[in-house]
Amino acid sequence: MEKAIIYGIGNKASENLGEIENKYNIMAVSDSNSEKWGNVWYGYPVIEPAEINNYAYDWILVPSFSFYHQIFQELTSTYHIDAEKIRKSWNKGRAELDYWKTKISEELTLKNDHYKEILLCMAERENDSFMHGKVIADFGCGPRGSLAWTNSPAAKIGIDVLALEYVKAANTHNHGMIYLTSTETDIPISNNTVDYMFTLNAFDRVSNPERMICEIARVLKDSGEFIASFDLHQPEEEGQPQWYTEQIIDNLLKDKFCIISRRLAYSTGWAEPYKNMLDEKYETKINPDRQGYLWIRAKKIKKLCSTEEII
Repeated sequence: MEKAIIYGIGNKASENLGEIENKYNIMAVSDSNSEKWGNVWYGYPVIEPAEINNYAYDWILVPSFSFYHQIFQELTSTYHIDAEKIRKSWNKGRAELDYWKTKISEELTLKNDHYKEILLCMAERENDSFMHGKVIADFGCGPRGSLAWTNSPAAKIGIDVLALEYVKAANTHNHGMIYLTSTETDIPISNNTVDYMFTLNAFDRVSNPERMICEIARVLKDSGEFIASFDLHQPEEEGQPQWYTEQIIDNLLKDKFCIISRRLAYSTGWAEPYKNMLDEKYETKINPDRQGYLWIRAKKIKKLCSTEEII
């Protein structure tokens, strides 16, 4: 088990401690509040930040979303902590599930009729005939039933770390989909199984994008296609810890996928975020001060990376 020090021992650290202990060997905890130094917190010694580098740790864990950037700056600038060893460790799953529980209470039956137009446009197809007899999957599917609109595939698979919770909370039984619970590191599907893998508004929610891109490549058939929508310049939220630019996405994909097509468009707001894409109002680039989307169709490079290579 990897060794870690928790930095910032407020309410969020207390809420997430059980999950952190299941994943890491906690050596000590630390905090900027000098009144806490020298005390014991849930059985762990509270050390001064200046003492952190006296320990042989793998990670510094920051459970606070609200103060993450402030803490990151303090650790790297004042205490010369390696930025690569600082890891976000708040419970983004809880934030995501709370969001969907609110949506379920508002809508009662979650709407999913918008997915047909969006996914067909992402795939650059006029209808779902290309799915006939194929295995179709949606990574980061959520509970709405993103593939419920089509009966062409041989199998429709929704993949999400919260899939089991969605099945409990929402009426998913009429979606005609198989819901699979993935982890932050593994998709529970055999090699070379999926013909078309979609992902929509999901990759800013993953903890380890490199690992999950590799997993998507692994489960896709050699003839398979990755059809993805990536959010660009979207502000981080508690349930969305990743922030992407076009360059970051290109670097993420370059060793695993060959790009068939790419489209850029600005976001048109929360109600109809993909309207510019649907209306073919594309851009050559997205200004860094504006939010947008990158839609990609890609074939996997047949020499797969091993998930063991991504830590």
